[in-house]
Amino acid sequence: MEKSEEIKPKSKFNRKLIKDFILLHKFELAAYLGFVICLIVFSILPPIINGVSIWDKVPLRNFVKKITPLLIVGIGATFIYSMGSIDISVGYQTAVYGAIFVVILNATGSIFLAFGTIIVIGILCAMFNATIGAYVKLPAVMSSVILMQLFSGISTLIQDKFGGTSVDITNSDIAARFAWAENQIYVIIVIVVLCIAATYVLNYTKIGKRARAIGANKLAANEAGAKLLITRMSCYAVFSVFLCICAFFLIGRSKSMPLAATENFQMDIMIMLLMGGVPLKGGMRVRLSGSIVGCLTYNLISTGMSYCSVPPSFILITQAIIFLVIVSMTCRTNEEYLPR
Repeated sequence: MEKSEEIKPKSKFNRKLIKDFILLHKFELAAYLGFVICLIVFSILPPIINGVSIWDKVPLRNFVKKITPLLIVGIGATFIYSMGSIDISVGYQTAVYGAIFVVILNATGSIFLAFGTIIVIGILCAMFNATIGAYVKLPAVMSSVILMQLFSGISTLIQDKFGGTSVDITNSDIAARFAWAENQIYVIIVIVVLCIAATYVLNYTKIGKRARAIGANKLAANEAGAKLLITRMSCYAVFSVFLCICAFFLIGRSKSMPLAATENFQMDIMIMLLMGGVPLKGGMRVRLSGSIVGCLTYNLISTGMSYCSVPPSFILITQAIIFLVIVSMTCRTNEEYLPR
């Protein structure tokens, strides 16, 4: 009898722990569950409907090509989303950085000079974004609206200058240096390395911890010594570096910079991160794993539905509905919560 009496309170305690854990991580668990469901559904339906599996060699290769640039940008965007910020200039920035890279590469033949140049430009834009968000009493998104208009105009000028929607590498010897981008194993290895590095910075360095603290409660974080401006500059600088890496991968894949390929990045990234359980207001619950799962789920839905012969318009409508539902479930205000 004594043993049974001892076990009963313990089992109640364990159930309470499990319940508390589920309530605390409900959005992350929902994201992982959604990914698993999509994985199962789209592994079964396409072979039945069209006789093609998404795990066949060609569909799988196309899937990896599709998610690579979005995943790279999503990893970088996690840093600014963790502060509760949003950047809607991401697509145009990536396009212009890539075009500048190709122009310098064609003129000099130096990959390092071209990449170093766009990194410097990206960091300057990061400083502008961070300064506006930290000191000007405007919503954080306004600085990215300014950059979006600026880079949109530059992108249009580049298209007029080169007479098309892409800027090509003109030297075949230089283009041959990007042969590695066709090897999916190399690409996956680089993605894994980037994920590990970003996870370490976000979870175990002052930059990542302070960024999430700012997203949870900016005033409290500032009073605790989070150094708002420096943290914002650091996070936007990391974001810009990932944009440059994304442009580098796009160029390596097609031996040119397709300017139109990044036009929808801003909305794609926002939906991906929300689908992965990343809070719209940032905070301590932001996890890089959520961004990765969101990216995989988002692209798995579009890829799987296309292999099920669903029209593109219906795919977009489905993604819009999912986005609306997730925003309505996760959106919250700082005033209602203590630091989270």
